[in-house]
Amino acid sequence: MTLVAGIAVFVASPARRQRLALEAGAELLRARLLTLLPARIFTRQLGVQRPLPEGSETPAPELAFEIGRMVERVAGALPFRAVCLQQAMAAARMLRRRGLSPAVCLGMRRMEAGAAPRYDAHAWVEVGRQVVNGAAGCSGCVVLARFV
Repeated sequence: MTLVAGIAVFVASPARRQRLALEAGAELLRARLLTLLPARIFTRQLGVQRPLPEGSETPAPELAFEIGRMVERVAGALPFRAVCLQQAMAAARMLRRRGLSPAVCLGMRRMEAGAAPRYDAHAWVEVGRQVVNGAAGCSGCVVLARFV
């Protein structure tokens, strides 16, 4: 989508979606700046590392999916590349602000690339064990850390 087309879609959107898009943009910029800091500092923003308690099967509300999609959509329109970790940080913060309980998951998967195996890292957000942000890249990932 071109910049002009993106602006046209934004202007034609309802005010609620415009606010959500602006909030997502601000959170993505904040996450981008935080990830420039050493990992020991910015990982504090992810939450506390722990496994999800048993019985955390409550379905995620539609709002959680809407926020996840909006963060992904806005990330694609920014003048900088917002990687999955930054998107997860932004989505989790927006979800927490609305009283939801997201879990930021960090994982890896093995990618077969010829003779030498390659590993790919990915970050995504779950609410009630349902992926609401970063679903496209988490297939086949093993969770290394979960921050709630």
